Amino acid sequence: MKKMDYVIIGIVIMLGIASIFLLNIENSKMYDSKYAEIYSNNELIKTIYFDENTEKTIEIDNGLGKNSVKIQMGHIHIDEADCPNQICISDGEIQNVGEILVCLPNKVLIEIKGNNKTVVDAISD
Repeated sequence: MKKMDYVIIGIVIMLGIASIFLLNIENSKMYDSKYAEIYSNNELIKTIYFDENTEKTIEIDNGLGKNSVKIQMGHIHIDEADCPNQICISDGEIQNVGEILVCLPNKVLIEIKGNNKTVVDAISD
């Protein structure tokens, strides 16, 4: 491959990453409020509405293991877990509607959802 081929491939990859980033930003603006649903053993155990000012820690102990979920500055992450591989902690933070965190060994799932999706049309845009 020639040098210009690498440049073109790099530009295409950067455009793809930028478009995904912009879609995530626009997707989060389409909701008036966000909330997290926390599931343990496939059962909804808690629904938490949150924004930039919410600071809360939730402890989950379902018999399979313990997880500590932290909500801070509009982000949610699993702060502590007693699972062997700790992948759920290294997954980092989520903040946009549609994102999820999962701790498979402890059967914990956290999903961000939104309310009151704003309709955008040619007149209101």
